[in-house]
Amino acid sequence: MFQRLAACWCALVLTVIQVIAPGPGLATPARGNGAGIATNGRGIKARIGGAPSPTSSTPAPASPIDVPAKSAETATDAPPQISPEQAEEDKRILQIMEKELQRNFSKLKNANPPAYFLAYRASDSENSEVSACYGALYTRKDKVRDRYIQVEVRVGTPKLDSSHSTGSESVSDNSFREHCVIIDGNPLNLRTNLWLETEKQYRIAAERYGRVVAEQGLTSDDVPCDDFSSENATKNVSAVVSPAFDLDKMEQIVRKLSLLYKPFQALESAWVRFSVDRYNRYFVNTEGTSVADHSLSAFFITGANATADDGELLRLESQLFLDNPDKVQDRYAEFESETKRIANSLVALKKAAPAEVYYGPAILNNRAAAVLFHEALGHRLEAHRLRRLYEGKTFENMLGKQILPSFISVYDRPLQPRVRNQALVGHYQIDDDGVPAKNVTLVDKGVLKTFLVGRTPVPEFPKSNGHGRCQPGASYPTVARMANLIVDSAKQVSEEQLKKDLIAELKKRNKPYGLIVDEVVSGETNTSDFNPQTFNLRPSLVRKVYADGRPDELVRSVRIIGTPMAALERIVETSDNVGVFNGSCGAESGWVPQSNCAPSILIDGLEVERTHAGKNVKPILPPPALD
Repeated sequence: MFQRLAACWCALVLTVIQVIAPGPGLATPARGNGAGIATNGRGIKARIGGAPSPTSSTPAPASPIDVPAKSAETATDAPPQISPEQAEEDKRILQIMEKELQRNFSKLKNANPPAYFLAYRASDSENSEVSACYGALYTRKDKVRDRYIQVEVRVGTPKLDSSHSTGSESVSDNSFREHCVIIDGNPLNLRTNLWLETEKQYRIAAERYGRVVAEQGLTSDDVPCDDFSSENATKNVSAVVSPAFDLDKMEQIVRKLSLLYKPFQALESAWVRFSVDRYNRYFVNTEGTSVADHSLSAFFITGANATADDGELLRLESQLFLDNPDKVQDRYAEFESETKRIANSLVALKKAAPAEVYYGPAILNNRAAAVLFHEALGHRLEAHRLRRLYEGKTFENMLGKQILPSFISVYDRPLQPRVRNQALVGHYQIDDDGVPAKNVTLVDKGVLKTFLVGRTPVPEFPKSNGHGRCQPGASYPTVARMANLIVDSAKQVSEEQLKKDLIAELKKRNKPYGLIVDEVVSGETNTSDFNPQTFNLRPSLVRKVYADGRPDELVRSVRIIGTPMAALERIVETSDNVGVFNGSCGAESGWVPQSNCAPSILIDGLEVERTHAGKNVKPILPPPALD
């Protein structure tokens, strides 16, 4: 039971905090569905090859949040082109994988039971990192490489295969696993590892298919559609390579910035870090798809710890996504400002009083609102959840019906790399199933229009819309996931007016104070039918706003809780100030980079509980760096 429940929890963690200048309404939701959003520096950007299927989703119309093909930042900087050596290496690896794929499939398609589909994925990763504390270098990793392969074997037929949901399934019960391999260029090493893993995964899939067949007719909630969609083959070898970066320059910056924390005696530890992950991704399958692409995910991270007088451990951290890490010096002023902001905010938070239990009007500032949408809405629109036993299926019969206020529309746009000149970490052009990505309209003026679909079809949507995703180099099957979740509002006011409207609502309801949630670090939600359909958000900065005009007051120990439909329908209006929450979203297919964009929202009923974190003994002696 624990394993089944775990599959239905999703988590979102902060990776980037960015603010977009005021403008007409756009927003990107936060995550949901037993999943979460989280801050880690993982990301994949794929380049397109082949045409998207027009039958699987509703194309997103043009809106104020669209950006021109060439933004001000990218118009003069063409992406770096791949070297002839890398192009030859890509071609060589794909040929090795395709040769072994065909050799093994020629046998397995005639086995008993027969395999009808085989796919190989190789992920070549390279991690670099530098961090510093109080001017001293703490860690330095320079191009640490790993290579993983993943093998997917499907036994049976597309109508009923080994992936079919069963009553005896668990999180670890699937025919898709990762396998670490030697990183040298020996073709025989790669082919041998693919052969061994294919043998293993076929046996797992065959055994599972036997259970699937045996359980047919024993459950009453099977969805009447195929287990696997038919898709056109995609052929694409990217001509673009991820940009270069200077680790020595990054080291100089983190050393210098980490010294900014020294004057703050209230802090017990502090850090500054750059993390860069470079990925080369290779994918082939028996339908003829062959994809090679290259991506880079880089982050600036700064944070600090302190202990409140009552023993609560406090931590603030900010992470900024770097779409061009070679130009870190150009953003030094931004890094410096963010480091100082973290230090000053944590000093103020240490002096703040713990929050009280509260239900009433509140404002969620743009990035916090984005996480709310992600948790309360986004995961529940991932189509594979409609196929699984033990899922709550919140919006299963809601197509064409009102699920949000009529002034809100929601999109997911993996093909959109930026929003108002802010880079989106969830951008890609080909998903992890080798299917070209599509921008989709999920909710139009409050009405549910479609779901996010991978290669597990649902009755209304038999084709993928390019949202099959999984963590690179990890042991998870691909499932439908969010990419760039964007919320657009037709009912906007300024940030100042939004606060005035909050105070007016407090007076109307005779409430002494309300809350403004400035920042949220993470969130999670449950979509399982074993437990109530709930979500919770973990704010890091929350203010009391008094109806009588007293100054705002910072509070701590806050957790936001609620149920999805009740929370979403209580949104009254939004601001015109859009924020981007670039994060990592964790669910059944691991952690994937994911972006959420949203304006600030006024909600007339938000429930807050006080957290009771473990208490720590306050240090008697000051840290030597601060003495």
